[in-house]
Amino acid sequence: MTAVTEPIRLRTLPKTVLGIDPGDKTGWCVVEKHGGRVIQRGITRADDMPPILTWVFKNYNIETIIYEEFILYANRAQAQTGSRFFASQVVGMLKYVSWLNGNIPLVAQPANFLKNCEKVTGFKKPSNHDESHDVDAVNHVLLYLIERHLAPSLLEREMGLDTAKFGS
Repeated sequence: MTAVTEPIRLRTLPKTVLGIDPGDKTGWCVVEKHGGRVIQRGITRADDMPPILTWVFKNYNIETIIYEEFILYANRAQAQTGSRFFASQVVGMLKYVSWLNGNIPLVAQPANFLKNCEKVTGFKKPSNHDESHDVDAVNHVLLYLIERHLAPSLLEREMGLDTAKFGS
């Protein structure tokens, strides 16, 4: 496949959203924009994200990137002494990959968006924090889609609403 035909092939794929929970252990996911079906997800070390991002953009029609915003608060500054600030590094990668792919929209969400998300999305975090980063990425994307009526909430799914009508 040539570079000229690659964008045409990607446009025929379903529209998707990339979700990122940045950090040393970065959670990531690819979710269908209309309906909210999770296609791929994983947890990858920050230093290993460039090949993951390359693979994602080569294989999916990413229309939006949703990520958890990193802000260093004064009450956490002491604990971050000596940090390599992996979250900031990953956010920089996202900005670059967005630019490389035609300035794909980036949406930063505060971490506190996830506080009550299980009640809205129905996507539960595992009890082991190290295994929860991909779930956080999925929840960031699902909240974004639900707010825009592109995916059903847990309540809407429980009521039996047809997911095919979301985003149409």
